[in-house]
Amino acid sequence: MKQFDSLIFFNFHLVFFSITWRQFIVWMLNIAMCLACLVKLLVHGEPIVHQSEMDEYYACKKKADQLMNKVCGKCDKVLSIIS
Repeated sequence: MKQFDSLIFFNFHLVFFSITWRQFIVWMLNIAMCLACLVKLLVHGEPIVHQSEMDEYYACKKKADQLMNKVCGKCDKVLSIIS
């Protein structure tokens, strides 16, 4: 069993450490792109929204909340009748 364990360990190292230069370059490009996106997100942050657009958003949100409460209220009545 000891020989089998050492064989698995040896194969793992062969597979894990035997990456080609192309794979290494692709990994480095992938990491660079992820870091660039993260930096862009952290530096620029969230967009600045003007007050008129915020008022429009909250008015629409209030209407949607009222509609959802109305629909969910009807669902609750139906469920209470069924059960």
